[in-house]
Amino acid sequence: MDIGRQYLGWNVEVHYLFYTAGSDRGVLTAIDDRWIVLTRNPGSPREDQLVIPISSIRLLKPLSPEEGPGMRLLRPVEGEEQPREAVEGATEE
Repeated sequence: MDIGRQYLGWNVEVHYLFYTAGSDRGVLTAIDDRWIVLTRNPGSPREDQLVIPISSIRLLKPLSPEEGPGMRLLRPVEGEEQPREAVEGATEE
């Protein structure tokens, strides 16, 4: 299942073949020809891993890449004065 390997590290939703109302969300952490490993709540004290047989999966829906340090939006702290850079041709107010 080479198609699923491109989504390693992504947040995915797994819909099962035999459980019509059941689905799980988490990070796809491993995949081979017969199993996938889905990690729910990664990095938290409630982290758990599900080992799911490929034969029981109806749909594997990619949601988004995992949010890691490279995905964070960095902003300055409000109220903290930031140094300004001089821009050529700009006038001071």
